[in-house]
Amino acid sequence: MHLSSIAEGDRSIEPMGMLLFAGCRLPIIRASFGYVSDGSSNDPQSDEEVPGWDFNVCTGPPLDPPADESLSFLLSNGMRFYSESDPIPLENADDLTGVELRLAESFDPVSGEVYFTVYLCEHNDVSDLTLRFVERHGLRYRMLVSALVHSVFDVPTRFEIDTWIERSPDK
Repeated sequence: MHLSSIAEGDRSIEPMGMLLFAGCRLPIIRASFGYVSDGSSNDPQSDEEVPGWDFNVCTGPPLDPPADESLSFLLSNGMRFYSESDPIPLENADDLTGVELRLAESFDPVSGEVYFTVYLCEHNDVSDLTLRFVERHGLRYRMLVSALVHSVFDVPTRFEIDTWIERSPDK
């Protein structure tokens, strides 16, 4: 995936990666993830502490704005792919290089907690997800994601992420 520079004020920055959605390329401007051992924040109704993962991938608007005005407006503030202390079945290993996660459903069948969400004007469920950590440099991993986002259009729509993402210290 070719990455282009993004003009920000008077300077140009290299995006961390790219998110492809609805025929558009959105530059990733922030990407981090980390393990949360005290997962009490993932279900405020429960006293049980379930470990989980935080993921946060944020984009800017499309590099080449789409001709369709409604799509252009929808993507004008970018997209966010995230989880917040969610019980994602991913081992907390020192090195995640080569690890692949596949999730057919959008939520954990035991707790009912959603695994991942896409924010695009509203919160949207994600399913049919494949997430891979393909290489590592220090605390940064190159992460590939392919998944379906629901409720944006009439049918679930595939999006793909290819980005460098930084691992935060465990909480």
